[in-house]
Amino acid sequence: MIRRLPDHLINLIAAGEVVERPASVLKELVENAIDAGARRVDVRLGEGGTDLIEIIDDGEGMTGEDLILCIERHATSKIVDADCLEAIETFGFRGEALSSIAAVGHLTIQSRRRGESLGHKIAVEFGEVKGAAQPVGQKEGTTITVTRLFEKLPARQKFLRSHSTELAHCQKILKEIALGNPSVSFFVSHNGGTPKSYVSDSRADRVRECLKVDWEPLCLKESTEGIELEGFLSPAHTINDRGELFVYVNGRSVRNRNLMSAVRSAYIDTLGPHHDPSGALFIDIRADWVDVNVHPQKSEVRILKGEILYSWIVASIRKHLSQPPKKITEALPKTWLARRSSAGGNKEESSPLLSEIPMSSPEPDLFAPPVLEAVHQYVSEAENLVVPGVSGPRSAMYQPVPVIEPSSVRYLGQADAAYLVCEDDEGLLLVDQHALHEKFRFEELMASAAVGRQPTQSLLVPKVISLPPDLTAIAEVALPLLSELGMEVESIGGCDVAIRSIPQVLSESEAERTLLETLRLCLSEEDASRLKEKILRPYLATVACHSVVRANQRLSDTEARSLMNYLKDLEMGWTCPHGRPVLFRLSFGEMKRYFQRI
Repeated sequence: MIRRLPDHLINLIAAGEVVERPASVLKELVENAIDAGARRVDVRLGEGGTDLIEIIDDGEGMTGEDLILCIERHATSKIVDADCLEAIETFGFRGEALSSIAAVGHLTIQSRRRGESLGHKIAVEFGEVKGAAQPVGQKEGTTITVTRLFEKLPARQKFLRSHSTELAHCQKILKEIALGNPSVSFFVSHNGGTPKSYVSDSRADRVRECLKVDWEPLCLKESTEGIELEGFLSPAHTINDRGELFVYVNGRSVRNRNLMSAVRSAYIDTLGPHHDPSGALFIDIRADWVDVNVHPQKSEVRILKGEILYSWIVASIRKHLSQPPKKITEALPKTWLARRSSAGGNKEESSPLLSEIPMSSPEPDLFAPPVLEAVHQYVSEAENLVVPGVSGPRSAMYQPVPVIEPSSVRYLGQADAAYLVCEDDEGLLLVDQHALHEKFRFEELMASAAVGRQPTQSLLVPKVISLPPDLTAIAEVALPLLSELGMEVESIGGCDVAIRSIPQVLSESEAERTLLETLRLCLSEEDASRLKEKILRPYLATVACHSVVRANQRLSDTEARSLMNYLKDLEMGWTCPHGRPVLFRLSFGEMKRYFQRI
């Protein structure tokens, strides 16, 4: 039998969507304070928010009549008609937050509207209003106190974690909100302790205050029709195994897969797919281009013309990342700088090539701006890159690598047939010989692909292989694309294909392995129109990996020094295309401390 649900049960169901834990309550109340025009918000927490959440703001405040209405479901001052939903510019608009919070705890609201001489107070206990609004002495603004959260909901209470865990969630929410609203000062205390403050009044300073990073942010500011972009991101020469990235749309911290992916894609050639950039990205966009009414907690958004926005963000960030750090630029030879500034200038004479490794010829100019711009258009999303043999959590061994001056690096010898031992004025450098050569080769291949010039070699005898059944169907779509990239493969019936030509840098023994890895990558792409975008970068990364010196390969001093010369030609950071670091530094200061000399 169908029956109408009672109001208290409706409120509990709504609360289940909005109020997950103390941090959810905190988010709703602080955002309401900002919507009310507050310029200062004080937050007081007890036992991680499970015993006490108190929000004090200096916003517009409410009248006694407003207090009665604000705790009712779907009562709000921010929405008037359906047209308002087309351009939402406030954080809260559903009118569910206060009623949902009141249903699962004890809620007290004291408020005094600006310009009035007296405030009012109302109390609600687990959905039951305790009398009418009473006059009370109150400064302008609103004070909301929540206690006994989930006391009458043991099913929800048992899912709460320890006080320290709940406090960590509250602190994260406060940091997200503070980071996106530098015009508001925030003060938060726990169990009566010393308040933590966020008081910087500019986005750049608020980023430094909230993230407390040890690097100077890469600042970018771009605009186009209807969109403004401002970012404060980790610079290209840093390597972070665990990035802390925040994305804001019209001041609202959001979870949007495409926007996060755009930032990571822009960094793919500087940090690799196993590292995340840190910082904050602020997107100010026309309100009618954003739909925030898709999630009860308003943490997810849909954006009109999202694909165009994605590409524009990637291009904007890469434009700033493509400039080498100042310290590197000042240290490089004038001939190298001339190559970068002029695509048609005289090229520096290259070093002797490693005898075992075939190199492409003629060498493209990697530093011509038109070439770089074309390369940037080809780079696919970081999340699409499949790294064979790499799984599990990121390694804690990935250390931040400081800026180096390649011209001052001196080669000392080879260690473990895998690492080149060098020194500069700051200390020792260990260089992964495979990662360095792979990085240089990858950039060379990307530049060639950008200008449509991929040197190939025809096989004297075509190499025939049998594809696994799951790769046979995708091969019909992928093989024409591979031919454009220098690997000509022809289907000869059934599951059999013949490899007729391969990239000039790739050895014949690696051709089959490269083909199979690339076809497996294609299986995960459902949209055939995006196949070329998806496979280009990982395909070239695979070719680069399979065509350079390996670990456990002894090099002569001449070969090692020739390989070290590639350091000054790296264009896009200090990690290989698979995310592994090229360099590891041990400073002289660290050595002196170890040997107790300081």
